[in-house]
Amino acid sequence: MAKRVLSEEEIVKERLAYLGTMAGGLAHEVRSPLNSIHLNVELLERAGCHPSTPEQESKFFKRVGRVKEEVSSLQKILTEFLQFARPPRVKRLATDIRDFIYDVIEFIQPELEAGKVKVRFDVSDHEYPILIDRRQMEQVINNILFNARDAMDGGGTIIVGTYEEGHDIVINIEDEGPGIPSDEQDKIFDAFFTTKEMGTGLGLGICRRIVQEHGGRMQLKSPIKDGRGTSFSLFLPKEKLLSSSPMDTPV
Repeated sequence: MAKRVLSEEEIVKERLAYLGTMAGGLAHEVRSPLNSIHLNVELLERAGCHPSTPEQESKFFKRVGRVKEEVSSLQKILTEFLQFARPPRVKRLATDIRDFIYDVIEFIQPELEAGKVKVRFDVSDHEYPILIDRRQMEQVINNILFNARDAMDGGGTIIVGTYEEGHDIVINIEDEGPGIPSDEQDKIFDAFFTTKEMGTGLGLGICRRIVQEHGGRMQLKSPIKDGRGTSFSLFLPKEKLLSSSPMDTPV
C-alpha cells in the first residue's frame, strides 16, 4: 500500500497539536514550583525579614532555601524545554569514538562510583574517526549512564560497548536494573514523561533529538536477560566518516 503524503495543512495541524501538548506539559511542570515560591514568599512577608529568635531564624532560612531550590528547578525545566524544542546547531568534529567514550566516562567516574556502579568496556577498534558534536554526544552518553545508575539503586555494572552494524557504528549502554515496563517503553522519549520524582521528563527526548541531528537513531531494549536490564543503542551512520584531518562540519 502506498504511503499517503500529508498535505501542508495537515502538517501544520499536526505541528500545532504537538506544540499544544508541549505547552500543556510545560505549564503543568512550571505551575507547581511557582505555587510553592508564591506560598513561601507570602510566609516570609508575614513573618518579616528580621527574625528575632533562633527558631524564627531557622524557619526563615529554610523558606529562603526552598524558594532558591524551586527557582533552580524552574531554570532547569525551561533550559531543557528550550533545548528539546530548539536544539543547538550541530558542529561535528572528527573523533576517535574509543578515546571519546573513555574520556567521557573517566570524567564522571567518581559520581558513578559514589552510586556503587562499575563500568565494564567492550569497545572495538574502528578504522576511521566518526563525525560528532562532542559536547552534545557527551550529554547523550552522560544522561543514559546516570539513568542507568539511578535504575540500579544499590549498585551494579554498566556495560559500554561499540560495534559496527551495516552502515552504522553503534554505541551500546546496558545496565542491570529492573528494566522498563512494556507499557512505558512507547512513552519513554515523550516530553515530560518521567518516573523520577525530581525528573523533568525531557532528558531522553533531548538525547534522541541529538542523535537524530547526527543522522542517527536510538534504540531501546528491555528487558535484556532474565526479565531485567535495559540497553540504549546509538546508531551513528558510517557515511559521516572522515579520512582527512579533524575539521568543523556544521550542518
